[in-house]
Amino acid sequence: MIQFREPREEFARSWMARQPERKRIDEVVRGELEAAVLREEKRERPHAAQSVEVLVDDMDRAIHYRRWFAGTVSVALTAELLWAARSGGIYKPPVKADRSTWADWRYHHEPLLALRNACFHPAHVCHVGQAIPPMLRLIEQIRTDDRDLAGQMHGVWPLLRGQHVLAWGIRKLDGAGRMKLGLLR
Repeated sequence: MIQFREPREEFARSWMARQPERKRIDEVVRGELEAAVLREEKRERPHAAQSVEVLVDDMDRAIHYRRWFAGTVSVALTAELLWAARSGGIYKPPVKADRSTWADWRYHHEPLLALRNACFHPAHVCHVGQAIPPMLRLIEQIRTDDRDLAGQMHGVWPLLRGQHVLAWGIRKLDGAGRMKLGLLR
C-alpha cells in the first residue's frame, strides 16, 4: 500500500511542478497533435482546445483552493491529452501486439482512463449489458495501490470528489508523464 500524501505534496514531487519538464511535455504533445493532423487530414496547425500547460495550471490552482474534484478532472484531461495526442484521436487502449506500448498503457493509462470515465460518466451507476459502471472500474484500479481507499470507496462513491483520489491520480499522471518524457526507460 502506498502512503497517502496530500495532493499539494504529490504535485510538488511530480514533473508537473517543474517548469522545464512541463514545457517539454507540452511541446511533445503539441508536436504529436500537429503530426497527427498533418498525417490524417493533410492540413497544418491543429487548434487543440487544451494544452498540458493550461491543464496543469488549472490543477495547481484547484489544489491551492482545495477544489479536489476540479483537480481530479484536470488530471483526467491531462492524461487523455498525453496519451491520445499521438493519434489525434481518443483515449483508448493500444493494439496488444505492441508490447512496450501495452505495458505503458496497463500500468499508467488504464488506471487514468478509469479515473476519466468515472469523472465524465456520472450517470453510469449500474451494469448496462456488459458495461461495468466506471466507478467500479476505478475502484479496482485504485485497489492495486491502495486497498484501504478502494475499500472505503466501494460503498461511498462521492469519495471520487476527495483529496485521496486526487493524490492517487497525480501519482499515476506523474508516472505517465515520466514515461512520455522517457525518464523511466
